[in-house]
Amino acid sequence: MKAAAQKIYVLAAAILLALSFFTLVYHYRYTIATVCAPVYINIEIKREYSNDVSLLTYPDGKIHLLLPSNTTASAFVAVYAEVSGGRLLEDIYLSVPETGAETIIAAIDSISAAVGNEIYYLSADTISRLEGVKSDGRLLYHISGNYIYKGSIVKKWINWYGDLNFLLRALFAPLMYPLKFWILYLPGFFLLFVLFRNRESGGQDVLKAGTEAWLKKHEAIIFSLIVILGLLFRINGYLQISSSFDELYSAVIASNPRHPFMGVFDDPRNPPLYFMILRLWFDVFGWFEASGKMLSVLIGSCAIISLYMLLRKFAGVKPAIIGGFLMALSKYAVAYSHNMRTYILEMFLVPLVILFFLNTLDKPDKRSRIIYIISGICIVNAHYYGVLLITANFLFYLAYTVAKKTFRWKGFLLFLLDNIIIAASLIPFFTVTALNKALLDKDFNSWIDKPDVGETIFILLGIPLFACAYMAVRYFLRKKKCITERRLLLADNAVFTASLIFIQAFVISLYRPIFSWRYVSICFPLLLIGASLFVTLHFPNKLLNLARFGAFFLLILFLYHEAPAADIGDIYRESQAYINFDAASHPYNRNALLMKKNNNAEDCAYFYGYTPIPLLEGIQKDDIDVLYVNLQHWDENDAYAEIESLGFSTGELVKIRISDSDVVLKLYIAGN
Repeated sequence: MKAAAQKIYVLAAAILLALSFFTLVYHYRYTIATVCAPVYINIEIKREYSNDVSLLTYPDGKIHLLLPSNTTASAFVAVYAEVSGGRLLEDIYLSVPETGAETIIAAIDSISAAVGNEIYYLSADTISRLEGVKSDGRLLYHISGNYIYKGSIVKKWINWYGDLNFLLRALFAPLMYPLKFWILYLPGFFLLFVLFRNRESGGQDVLKAGTEAWLKKHEAIIFSLIVILGLLFRINGYLQISSSFDELYSAVIASNPRHPFMGVFDDPRNPPLYFMILRLWFDVFGWFEASGKMLSVLIGSCAIISLYMLLRKFAGVKPAIIGGFLMALSKYAVAYSHNMRTYILEMFLVPLVILFFLNTLDKPDKRSRIIYIISGICIVNAHYYGVLLITANFLFYLAYTVAKKTFRWKGFLLFLLDNIIIAASLIPFFTVTALNKALLDKDFNSWIDKPDVGETIFILLGIPLFACAYMAVRYFLRKKKCITERRLLLADNAVFTASLIFIQAFVISLYRPIFSWRYVSICFPLLLIGASLFVTLHFPNKLLNLARFGAFFLLILFLYHEAPAADIGDIYRESQAYINFDAASHPYNRNALLMKKNNNAEDCAYFYGYTPIPLLEGIQKDDIDVLYVNLQHWDENDAYAEIESLGFSTGELVKIRISDSDVVLKLYIAGN
């Protein structure tokens, strides 16, 4: 009877879970997965007609009034509106009064739309050929017909981010949006309680044994599915956020096939390994944004494999599957897999470095040492935080061998030699770049401030408190025989290494600031190691067993709500796309481009397939009709001051809105 009742409880909880899941997915259908991109419409029109135009969107049938984006008394003004409002759009119509419609249409210079990070442009010539449809005393002109639609099995939406995007995020919404789906965790915990309630009769042990056997039998299939899932999450939307300035540095300066190969050594903030790989990748697969980001997608997918390998060897199949699953779905890891920087390479290398390091502790033969040296050379040449990881491993080796009473001078000297070889691999980068441009340059990393009060408290108090808590839990686990020695070794290394990386970065930052939350992304695999080990523990008390799932929920909450943001992007591509479209539609104008950081602006244009706009430098004022200003990394007010200092008046300035906060400036030069 008890078994029958337990089955009924489980079935009821499963049905409640399914109903709650589909109800919540429907309720949050517009917010999970960010299914729709924002849509900003700009209409550049003669000022006297700016109040005569509006927009009509379908399927909502909403009328959008347009606001002027610039307050100057220029002859032309840009009026704009954000027309999606967090909803999907199928059609956009320009609405003008039927009386005088021809004059109003002729007064429009251009219509541009920013749909997500894509820019679409209608020139005056294109607009003049549109045919209006009469509706309640107005003419409606279909202006979204030339946009690239995102295919859907439902219908064609203007701003749809894709079926794959929605499907992936909807299926895994409880993990990716735990605050929205918290109610699902209640029947989930109830289900776990039912499954663990018969521990006294050995039911849990039977369940555990059955689970382990099933996982081992299907391990290859499960692992393959996790890797495929991680790859899909990384391919999905990998071009949704445009490259940041740092990414453009990677692609246009450090790894540019148009430049000499030695350019990979030019960045004092980053050793050359990632730039070398990216440069070779560009040589083979082409020099453009999608190519460069795809490399990060593949490295990010391989990070799932490297973490799985480490956990599988030292913790077993269940922690390996959970760790791989967390890495596959992690918003933090996925975001860095869309970034053309070295951080995702570090996430891939860290588990391998730890795996090969622990192998040297197990079996310090020549083969293990060589493999560890190679992995160590890779990590220190990927980012200088890799040096902190290698240093932490060296100190762990000392602590471990002394604690285990296996310390031998010969083994220590050999391991010291290994670390010297790893350090020596930095000599080329140190000689060419790091010495003069970093260590001897007081302005190096000037964007990083010294640790603030919160960070100081976190290091000085948080790390010791965490260490004490870990030692207490460690003692309890060993006493109750809840963890194997190999799992304990892996946990010790993860905790020790992560703590030492934070401490080293903090101490160095007291002299020369290097502490950045972006840089400690190197510790992310260590966090997943700890989480995977903890959630697979089996405590002697069933309440503790349930509590670990509560802790797992808090971890998911942290990974998706509290972890430092990794979605880093800029609007250079969108801004430059508008500038190039607009310049091409006015071939009779003499155009110039002004940017704060205009080094390699020509290469940036070629990288995106644009025709370079001549830079303002060296061009006479009288030789310019229109000055475009790309505000990337430039405060708008500072740009105005710069324009006026160059002898231009801002009286004929038009602002084109690219996003909610970003604009492109277009200045008509008076008298030209």
